[in-house]
Amino acid sequence: MYNIGVYGANGRVGQYVIEVISNDAKSNLSYSFSRDGNNDITALCQSSDIIIDFTLPAATPILLDTAIKHNTAIVSGVTGYTPAEYKLLAKTAQYIPILHAANMSIGINLLNNLLAQTTDILGDDFDITISELHHRHKRDKPSATALALNESMHNKAEIASLRAGGSFCEHEIKFLSQEEEIGLQHRILSRKVFAEGALKAAKWLHNKPAGLYNMQNIFDN
Repeated sequence: MYNIGVYGANGRVGQYVIEVISNDAKSNLSYSFSRDGNNDITALCQSSDIIIDFTLPAATPILLDTAIKHNTAIVSGVTGYTPAEYKLLAKTAQYIPILHAANMSIGINLLNNLLAQTTDILGDDFDITISELHHRHKRDKPSATALALNESMHNKAEIASLRAGGSFCEHEIKFLSQEEEIGLQHRILSRKVFAEGALKAAKWLHNKPAGLYNMQNIFDN
């Protein structure tokens, strides 16, 4: 049985995380931490084998500090880290296992693999573009997902970022030459997919040694 705590339980994704844990026969919701409810971070870390975090960068340091004290693993779907904040995450991973991903969707991580293969095959004969659409309230632009997709293609793409309405995660990648065009597209239909990916990551991370992991490590295995 996996004892999994949720940090940011009242958030939009956090609520889905609670749902998928509660519906999984091999998982136990050990503690749900929220600002306006249960908010004892020590109890969160003491009662959990793994914590799933979908909060904001500002909420990360206290979680990392407490998780080290109780040897609790962390799955982080937090985006928008500054270089200094990410450095703190990486430093903490020297002591506890942490899996961090800008996008927990299995589909988007499969797309990362496909893009890396496609770029290596096509070489420099094709120009590459990434077009992304997110809801109007998304803070980071380009998104961490778009940056990760570009990184998988050796940062060769031009990125166009749109923020409008309630659409929350759509990416289209095009490879264009003088003679032809190749396109790959991914669209999230429900935030629940992030929760399902996070639960898969939590199970994979259980009993792993200290280190900083990502969703690609799950695919590699």
